[in-house]
Amino acid sequence: MGPETFFAVTVLFLLWLLTGAGLVLCWRRLRRRSGIEGCPPVDLLAQIAARQREEARTAAARLFEVADSLGFGLILAEEGRPAASNALAERLCPVEYRGPEGARRLVAALGPEGSRILREGGRTLQARRRTLAGAAEAVLLEDVTETFRLAEQLRRSERLALLGQMSGQVAHQLKTPLAVLAGRAQLLSARLEKLPALQDQAEEIYREAAALARRINEIVDFYRHREPGWHRVSLEEVLGAVAERLAPVAGAVAVEARCETDPEVETDPVLLENLLFLLGQNAVAEEVGATRVEIRAVDQPGGRVGIRVRDDGRGVAPEVRERLFEPFSGTRDDGLGLGLFLARDLAERLGGELALEAAGPGASFLLTVPRSRPDGAGAPPRPG
Repeated sequence: MGPETFFAVTVLFLLWLLTGAGLVLCWRRLRRRSGIEGCPPVDLLAQIAARQREEARTAAARLFEVADSLGFGLILAEEGRPAASNALAERLCPVEYRGPEGARRLVAALGPEGSRILREGGRTLQARRRTLAGAAEAVLLEDVTETFRLAEQLRRSERLALLGQMSGQVAHQLKTPLAVLAGRAQLLSARLEKLPALQDQAEEIYREAAALARRINEIVDFYRHREPGWHRVSLEEVLGAVAERLAPVAGAVAVEARCETDPEVETDPVLLENLLFLLGQNAVAEEVGATRVEIRAVDQPGGRVGIRVRDDGRGVAPEVRERLFEPFSGTRDDGLGLGLFLARDLAERLGGELALEAAGPGASFLLTVPRSRPDGAGAPPRPG
């Protein structure tokens, strides 16, 4: 070995010694700072693992705080197994997905990067499963009830606007021939003075044509989305008018209307009457099989009044209930399936709610409306 080689080897050996000494010093300094000086290797590894778990718990707690502040339920999972969740997740979760076992079913039902809409007790929730890092995953729960309600309200408004256009066009096509029919019936009646029996029939044709023209105008106004005209009215008068309108279509079905509360309310009497007529018309339909229909006004808490329309017919089939208030969802062969859809829209315009009640045989619909105008402004009496 030459002197140059020996010198190079010596330098490398000294550098290796210095590097080793530096690493030892750094390691001792790290152990002193971390408070694990003198720990056996097993204890050292246990302390490091404990510190990592503590850091993970702290990070999860901070993540839960952020989720709570944003209104999200959060479930953290590892390899598909739920590990922890915030309190909001437990409150938002449907009953079947609560607890450790329920959370495991929810994670499995969503699948990787999956999303699902959950419904329970009138609430609509969106659940989304997302990958974080490695095998860590998160399930986000968000209450989207209001979003879905606004979207459905927008869809209903669009459908009603279309129905309004259609009804206007149909009414335009019908009103002209009806006017001609009514005019000819009047002329015929004037020329049949010497034949009273035929004159009575001509006058009956005129009255029916005029009544049909008025009904067409009511239908056009009914489908047109207008703001309610608030008036102080008597529920007894409104219920009586509904029963009178139902009489010609009820046939053998007995229709009873009674008011068991203070009859004075502030509402739009035309919209309210049309709404109750729609419910009554459904109840007396032949397919329902009812023998008796009851329309009854009762007190409701919170300054509201309830009007219940109940029949003793076959009731509503379970498979129909979910889409009962959707348009074109009727089961009658001679109908369009718009009655209950329009009835609910009218209820909302009056500041009320319409729901199918579950109790008893037959079907029972409860309309709940405020006794006073929702905006607090006083309403004038209904013009006489």
